[in-house]
Amino acid sequence: MATAEARVQKALQAAQRACPNENLEGVFIISRGEMPDSLQTPYRQRPRVLEQQGVKRAPLRKLGDLLGRTLILDLLGPKKSIHFNSDPEVRADRRRRSTGTSSLDQVACLFFGAAESHAGKLLVASLPRSKANVQHLLCVTEREIKLLHVPRTKRLKYYANAVETGWRADRRDLAWTRSTAWSHGNQGMQYGFTDGSWVTFPTHSLAGQIHFAEVFPHTLTKEDPIPPNANYPEPEPMR
Repeated sequence: MATAEARVQKALQAAQRACPNENLEGVFIISRGEMPDSLQTPYRQRPRVLEQQGVKRAPLRKLGDLLGRTLILDLLGPKKSIHFNSDPEVRADRRRRSTGTSSLDQVACLFFGAAESHAGKLLVASLPRSKANVQHLLCVTEREIKLLHVPRTKRLKYYANAVETGWRADRRDLAWTRSTAWSHGNQGMQYGFTDGSWVTFPTHSLAGQIHFAEVFPHTLTKEDPIPPNANYPEPEPMR
């Protein structure tokens, strides 16, 4: 128990170092979850993180990742890249499918946005390249939202002993949040932005800390469709 509490405190301390002179309103653990190939960045194009001294490396795990992804997928397989999209009709279709219950509907609605959109940049930042095991923290302050990278280690000494900001946005740019928890244990959360883009990540509170709904009390439910956006006028219905 003491070790678990100490890890939470180290995560909070790392978040505070990344947000000096700001009050932390919430710190959450996010992960990639099960993403289709269309949302995977090729290994060699991923941003490098946590390369400074003092960060505990995980060479065997990263060697396996390198062999599996770089050799098999990136070199031997077909050329891949994230399927960014800014087509209003595609957005409208994914909005309509956002309340569907089939697995195809749920996968289709994981992401929408152009490469330079808030969600597009956040998606890329969430899959970095590192010689360490990386944990992602979503840090919320009064003014900003940040994606932080910290080392994830078994030994408390090295856990969260470094922190890097992988992505940031003005908090006013986050237009809505929406739960995608269709089944028990699924803690998927969608983050929608003022530019019309959105992205989905499994999101968990730190043990004993503030819950997501306390920071974002107006979070939509799975029964609520993804909201419309002025940047993407709805197509006229066919007559």
